[in-house]
Amino acid sequence: MFKNGNPRFKYLVEGANLFVTEAVRSKLQQGGMMLFKDASTNKGGVTSSSMEVLAALSVPEEEFMKNFTIQKDGSVPQM
Repeated sequence: MFKNGNPRFKYLVEGANLFVTEAVRSKLQQGGMMLFKDASTNKGGVTSSSMEVLAALSVPEEEFMKNFTIQKDGSVPQM
């Protein structure tokens, strides 16, 4: 995580249930790294995942594929 006493990265985003201890967090922040805690960063993933599951269960497959997947021509749906 450090090179020549300096953090190698500007940011650290903790994942779901993959967090660092307070001692490590403190050392990284003192070195100038910005940390985003797992409780905050995981919320977006949970929300979007729930939306995908709901959409897969509530819309016809053709509509789901059209609106929630990258198309064969490489275009990305607005959703």
